[in-house]
Amino acid sequence: MADVIVKITYHEADVDWKYLAAMSKMMKSKGRTLIICLSDINDITICKKNDLKFYWGYPVNSFYQLRALVDAGVCAVRLAPPLTHMLPEVKKFGIDVLAVPNVAYVDGLPREDGVCGGWIRPEDLLTTYADYVDMVEFEDCDNKKEQALYRLYFENSAWPGDLEMIITNFNHTGVNRMIPPDLGQIRLNCGQKCQAGNRCRICYRYLDLANPALFDNIKK
Repeated sequence: MADVIVKITYHEADVDWKYLAAMSKMMKSKGRTLIICLSDINDITICKKNDLKFYWGYPVNSFYQLRALVDAGVCAVRLAPPLTHMLPEVKKFGIDVLAVPNVAYVDGLPREDGVCGGWIRPEDLLTTYADYVDMVEFEDCDNKKEQALYRLYFENSAWPGDLEMIITNFNHTGVNRMIPPDLGQIRLNCGQKCQAGNRCRICYRYLDLANPALFDNIKK
């Protein structure tokens, strides 16, 4: 049975915690789990008092933050780079990982593209990432797009077109069917070393090879 996530975006005084606690107990009796997504870190105490499972709704980008949240009792964590590229190490914390595969980055900082971000291809989610991702959420999309993304990632597990059509902030041409199949395995535990001065350019090389314009230039 699927878990149900309730996002708390209001001040704690506006939330009926007793109702949520009662709902949680009812769902447990039916083999389901209610999980609270918190926007206010101070609500952790209330969740614990009401025996509610919870996680911090904002992306975590360091082991320092991750350790603090694990010690605080979260049941899951949403990751941001570079932790999205260090999943085997993250799983050692024994915590569930929530992935947002259709968004490259969310910090709002100016970047030319999101090629080195935390996105995941439909082909890789249920295969390469299966042992490392426990929960999936799609963001920056309306209901119709969310349904389409669900089909791409969970039913078809494939997308033949340009990645920037399905991944927010990707901003780089790359026809997915032309990308070598081992890209996900490489990104799974690369540590995002490219952002620390390492000369790794594999993501860009693979995407350049998946750019139809390259072959058009060769023909010319």
